Amino acid sequence: MLSENNFKVYYQPIWNLKNKKLLGYEALIRNGSVDIGRLFREASKLGIIDQLDVASFNSIVKAGLPPNGLLFINITASGLPFLSPELARNLTMERMVLEFTEYGYKNIQDLGVILEKWRNKGVKLAVDDLKPGGDQLKLALAIKPDYIKIDRSLVNNCHLQGNKKALLEWIVALCGQLNAEVIAEGIERIEEAGFLVEMDIEYGQGYVLGRPEPAWREENTMTVLVPLAYKIV
Repeated sequence: MLSENNFKVYYQPIWNLKNKKLLGYEALIRNGSVDIGRLFREASKLGIIDQLDVASFNSIVKAGLPPNGLLFINITASGLPFLSPELARNLTMERMVLEFTEYGYKNIQDLGVILEKWRNKGVKLAVDDLKPGGDQLKLALAIKPDYIKIDRSLVNNCHLQGNKKALLEWIVALCGQLNAEVIAEGIERIEEAGFLVEMDIEYGQGYVLGRPEPAWREENTMTVLVPLAYKIV
C-alpha cells in the first residue's frame, strides 16, 4: 500500500481568477476507491505517515512537472524530515511548491533548518486549509509561506453567508502581512468565484473551475466566465 507504484497522480488546475491565466496545478494522489484523506489519518495514527509521505512524493516527482506553471505537492510536517531535495534533483525546483496539509504534526520549530534547504533550491512553500485558530494558522505564522490556501469551509456558499466575509477579510489581511499569495480552494459555484474576486482573492481552484484529471490541460487560459462585478452582502 505504501509503494509509489500504488498511486496514480491527478492534477487540478489553479487559476488566476482576475486575468484567467494558469498559476499551476495541485498534484493529487489516487489509489482506486481508497479515501486518501482517511489513508493519511490512519497512517498518522499508526505512526507510518512518513512512509506514506515519501511514497506519495516519489510518485508525483516521478510523473514530472507540467509544461507550464507551478506544481503544488502535498506533504506533511511529519514526513518532511524524510524528504530531500535530492529526490527532485531532475526537476526545475523553482516551479515546485511544497504544500503542508493538516495531517501528522511535529514541532514546527524543528522544521526551520530543513525548510531552508528546500528554499535555497528555489522551492516555494504553501499552507493548506487555513482558517482562524488551529495548527495550520500556527504553521503559517511560523514558516511564512509563499501561498496560503483558504479552508473550503469558508469558501462554500460564501456569496450567501455574510458572516464569512469578515473571516475572509481577516485571512486576506493576514496574507498581506506575511507577504503570501491567497488561494481559495473548493470553489464549486461560479457565484463563489465572483464573490472571491470582489474580496480581492486572486487565485482559486475547485470543481467549477476544473476537476482533477490524470493529465495536464491543453489550455492555459480559464474558459469559465467569472463575474467580475459581484455584489458583496
